[in-house]
Amino acid sequence: MLRKFFGFSSELSNFKLKAIDFRCANTQALEIVKLPIPKQIRIHMDQHEKYPCVPIVKKGDEVKVGQVIAEHNIFPALAIHASVSGKVTKIQDALLGNDIKTKEIVIEADGIQDVDPEIKPPLIHHDQDFIDKLENSGILELNNIIISLQGTGARAHSIDTLLINATTWEPFVSAPIREILENPDDVLIGMITFMKHLNIENGIIGIENSQSEGVACLKKILNAKKQKYATISLKELTSSYTKGSNQLLIQACNLPEKSTLVLTGTTVIALSRYLRNGVPVKDVRITVNGSAINEAKNVLVPIGTPIKDVIEFCGGYKETPKKILQGGPLLGIAVLNDDATISKQTTAVFAFDEEEALAQEETDCIRCGRCIDVCPVNLMPVSIDKSVRYNQLDSLKSLNATACAQCGSCSFICPANRHLVQTINLGKILLENNPISKLKEGS
Repeated sequence: MLRKFFGFSSELSNFKLKAIDFRCANTQALEIVKLPIPKQIRIHMDQHEKYPCVPIVKKGDEVKVGQVIAEHNIFPALAIHASVSGKVTKIQDALLGNDIKTKEIVIEADGIQDVDPEIKPPLIHHDQDFIDKLENSGILELNNIIISLQGTGARAHSIDTLLINATTWEPFVSAPIREILENPDDVLIGMITFMKHLNIENGIIGIENSQSEGVACLKKILNAKKQKYATISLKELTSSYTKGSNQLLIQACNLPEKSTLVLTGTTVIALSRYLRNGVPVKDVRITVNGSAINEAKNVLVPIGTPIKDVIEFCGGYKETPKKILQGGPLLGIAVLNDDATISKQTTAVFAFDEEEALAQEETDCIRCGRCIDVCPVNLMPVSIDKSVRYNQLDSLKSLNATACAQCGSCSFICPANRHLVQTINLGKILLENNPISKLKEGS
């Protein structure tokens, strides 16, 4: 499917580099458009990976935009907020695309979008206060940072460089880049504020030179406000697919990994907005694309919106989709149908027709080593694949399977169509469910 979708030929000899050449296409020039408020939303409790929340509202409750509707019993920073105003009609079981069972809160929207009256722009008096106030922001990427910094002070991790990842990570997922193009001031405001309160000396924006419009608008602001943004610089990079990996971006910018903190452009934009109005994250900007979609778009969508509502906004289907992905064509997770909902983690929705969704049949590995050649983090996918299939947990650990960036390069280039990404991801799960202490005991 992917080879056809990208328009690549079967000749793979040009993929000898550690990063596969790629440039974002299709929706790159399309401005983000706002989806009308849906009649009903369903917000599931697994918005934060490995940290499910518990509903604190009940059927019949009236909720406002930004109101906390679910909490984590240990970390307040992981709270889930209402994306619409309206009435809670159900709290029910839900099955996510990755086969995770959870609960979801169903809200009938009133269309008014009244904001919780308790929400106000946060007042920041000192550095630790800044970290504490971020608890209420609902910004996904900052959750782990907030948790790690609580009670330890802002200097606990000795970070001296904030690196903004403004590169293309997923093919055809252009909404993150569009958001930077449309909000360049918020990128810089969010960066300088974050750096100030965490005592980070330098800020770098890593962006591919193929993003000429983004490079130009950021340069213009940096040149016009040199004194204000004196500690922030722009790093132009050659355009290649796996630059989107944080680890590879750090390497491309020649920075030490231990003292570099990487955030996305969307995160610092969300931070800037939150500091300005106090409203936690309630919607996401996603790309809608694929051969079964009538009109590809970049869309601003309330969290909890059913995919079918988003598809309808994009002109509906050209034909009945054979496969729907939440996420891009390489990293996306297949969902059962378009009744699945948009979450904080959603970056895209792709719907493919039968021809493009056709799964390629696996054949025996021919030991060509191409998967090893293209792995951007220097793993041995073929060996990890074998270890997973034979349940060799000790070998999985020694092969460093958890370092996989899940970029899909190995699966893409494999002439035998081996499902390498899927088996490596399964290997990660096996290691997670079998602690090292157990492995040493031979369990």
